[in-house]
Amino acid sequence: MPDGGELLKKADRLPKIHKKKILVVDDKAPNARLLKAVLEDEGIIYTAGSAAEALERLSSRPFAAVLTDVDMPRMNGIELYLQTVERHPEMKNRFIFYTGSADSENISFLTENNLPYLLKPAPINSIRSTVRSILQFDKNAG
Repeated sequence: MPDGGELLKKADRLPKIHKKKILVVDDKAPNARLLKAVLEDEGIIYTAGSAAEALERLSSRPFAAVLTDVDMPRMNGIELYLQTVERHPEMKNRFIFYTGSADSENISFLTENNLPYLLKPAPINSIRSTVRSILQFDKNAG
């Protein structure tokens, strides 16, 4: 085809529909935007500004990974996790927790349940590699 090269360039610009869906949950919009930018090459990034909003998003579509802040008002990231797993047990191994405080009760819960977590500020490569490890867990997810 004479225009084959041009067609390939156009195809490369099309959205990648096979990418995994990742939900970033943080009550601070600048943090959510930063994480979205860091993870944009890993999948299609959705954001939620609260745990309640995240629960709505989780009930409307599957996600391959959820990166959530722990310390949020009204409902924290651990409560979000517990409610999500109660409603959607298949999400049990798809959460990553991101926290700025080393609250011993929260860290104990995460370690006792073998849940991945990152302490803020985490290096970009740590964020990406932790999300990749969740995405590889279930090839058929979100």
